[in-house]
Amino acid sequence: MKTGILASWGVIVVVAGCSGVQRVEKATAARPVGEGSVAVAVEGITSDKGTVYGSIYLTTDWFPEDKTLAYAYEYAAAADVDDGSILLNFPSVPAGWFVVAILHDRDGNEELSFNAIGMPKESYGFSRNPDSLWGPPHFDDAAVFLEPGETKRLTVTIE
Repeated sequence: MKTGILASWGVIVVVAGCSGVQRVEKATAARPVGEGSVAVAVEGITSDKGTVYGSIYLTTDWFPEDKTLAYAYEYAAAADVDDGSILLNFPSVPAGWFVVAILHDRDGNEELSFNAIGMPKESYGFSRNPDSLWGPPHFDDAAVFLEPGETKRLTVTIE
């Protein structure tokens, strides 16, 4: 079974005529020694069906297409949603730049589902909440820096 969070975005990018050039300054920057933790409040959950997945990517490798190849991923049953939000905790993340990708997988297929014209049928979001109308954001547009020993608290609003 394919386990991509946004595996089909490439089709949308090509159809929309966007260049898929990926900036990678932050993804290739040297990492400080140490680690920290990341707590992600996922907001905008409108259904108690399915699973909410969160993935942390340290580089552009597999971003955001395969949660199993991300540095880490966590999940929670959407049935555990409290007032439209849920908290995902990542207790051990290497210091440096990273991106969080969120998917509310309502249909249980473990990937972002699309309708017949290629528009997402499920909610998703990224750290720093960048616009992603024509596909996933560039790594650098969603990247957040984690200092050694820091507990970073983020809010990702899914749409």
